[in-house]
Amino acid sequence: MRFRAETFKNALTSVVTDLVILRKRLSGEKPRSDLWTQTEEMPDQADGKPIQLKSYLAASPEKMR
Repeated sequence: MRFRAETFKNALTSVVTDLVILRKRLSGEKPRSDLWTQTEEMPDQADGKPIQLKSYLAASPEKMR
């Protein structure tokens, strides 16, 4: 979940904040994917220079907003 920059204005700051919720696997549960542990080199959309990007995000570009 992404909070707007105005969310913490009472703390006298203006910053976009992401909330990440993680869940511990149940005993015996196997991981679904290990893409989040790997990286890939991809061209930067802004200037085309190569950058390292998590494989999970490279496989799911719609997750980057």
